Amino acid sequence: KSRQAAQETIHRQAVVCHRVLRRVQELAQQSQIMERDTWDTLLSFLLAINDALLAPPAIKDDVGDQLCERVLGVLYEIWLIACVKSFPGPTLWKTFQEMCMNWRHRTGLVTQWNRVNIALLARQLTFMYGGKMPQLNIPKEDAELVPEQMTKECIAQASYRFLNSLGNPVELSKPDKVCQTQQFFQYAIVSDSVIDPTHHPCLHSLPTIFFKAMKGISAMVDAYLGTYNSLHCGTHDRVAPEAEQPSSVSPPLSPLTPTPP
Repeated sequence: KSRQAAQETIHRQAVVCHRVLRRVQELAQQSQIMERDTWDTLLSFLLAINDALLAPPAIKDDVGDQLCERVLGVLYEIWLIACVKSFPGPTLWKTFQEMCMNWRHRTGLVTQWNRVNIALLARQLTFMYGGKMPQLNIPKEDAELVPEQMTKECIAQASYRFLNSLGNPVELSKPDKVCQTQQFFQYAIVSDSVIDPTHHPCLHSLPTIFFKAMKGISAMVDAYLGTYNSLHCGTHDRVAPEAEQPSSVSPPLSPLTPTPP
């Protein structure tokens, strides 16, 4: 009963988070009068949400595990919109990178990182090489991540910063590097089952995370070589979009997956 009650609580928390994120999306997409200070506050708010949910060591079916893809997707989407309407300053970009380093044990981070990198590169290649390079065939929803109004300079600046937001990708294969965060040390102190931060079970996913990161970098290299479409079309890592009906309608989904109106 206690486990069921805990799951119901997590479900309710996730539903509320979904609704808040949806309103934040609407605010960023529709507002035409937000000032720079407001944009900075909104981005800081999103960073705080992501850090609170994603920095702790991952535990299966907890609220962070359920919302990982969603909160990261909203963060990246709104950050790209902000790049057009009010380009984040150096302090925000530094905070963004520092917090991303705390989330490297989350598979969803690399998934979103790859999406944004290749979407920005697709736009970048068009003004770097023009018709000499084939247009990248990427999913429509990925291409739409980059606002049409984004200038060449903005694309170049954002591309560089997003690409470097995970630090050295090689460290994704090293548990002793990824676990060097306050949250991992704190978990090891209070846990009876985890004595050393490197022993946390969630770090077993690092080989998969490292592989995804290398696959994404490889895709970018292939794009520069003009071979992306022949090697990668139809092989994108896709995450199922948020369901619009209650999860009970779709048996393959976890019953804990929230689908608010």
